[in-house]
Amino acid sequence: MYGGYILLAVVQIAIERGWHFLPQSDYAAMMVGVAGEWFLFTWHFDRGPLEIMLHECAKLILQAKFLSHLLELFRRADPLAAVFRGYCFLLQATWFFQTGWIVLPPWQTTWESENHLHVVLVTVAFVLHLVLDAAFVFALNIVVARVQQRRYERLKFHVDGSPTIVTERASKKSKPRGMSYYQKLRKRNIAEKMALLASLGVSTDIKTLHEQVSKKRHLKR
Repeated sequence: MYGGYILLAVVQIAIERGWHFLPQSDYAAMMVGVAGEWFLFTWHFDRGPLEIMLHECAKLILQAKFLSHLLELFRRADPLAAVFRGYCFLLQATWFFQTGWIVLPPWQTTWESENHLHVVLVTVAFVLHLVLDAAFVFALNIVVARVQQRRYERLKFHVDGSPTIVTERASKKSKPRGMSYYQKLRKRNIAEKMALLASLGVSTDIKTLHEQVSKKRHLKR
């Protein structure tokens, strides 16, 4: 099970050192590790219903992890894919902790493998992990969005997936009243576009731009 993750570590270290690999080799190595772990959890024989339920839940998480890596591989510019991958890792971590708590309980109370009630409790615990981990991810997203909003920071994702942080810190005196955060961003984007047009030698006068656009439309007709 750990061989795939060791392969991932070797590939990532080699990429950081400048060795030549095929594009997205780190994602491929990670998917190999997840697939190997899923295969080992699949072939567990001579287990009771409780252990089978624990392994089935772990298999569902591993399938979601594989899907998240595949999704991020083809949608590098989508931050939602990265958030989903992080959620899958968090879910696996909390569920492994829960599994260890059930298999090796810290107190004298033990879980009976053949007890139907205990199997149902494991199912309920897995659903709680799904919901609580998702709530934690959403709450963390809200906190990050608030921090970004207060600091006037915006995260741009390019086509190749490389993020670029554009930061603008405005003093309290320069903040116009009655404008929302998104209105300020729109105003700043317009100013950046006008500056780019001016650097290219294009007139930034609104009336002149309107005449040029009307002229181009007339020529197309």
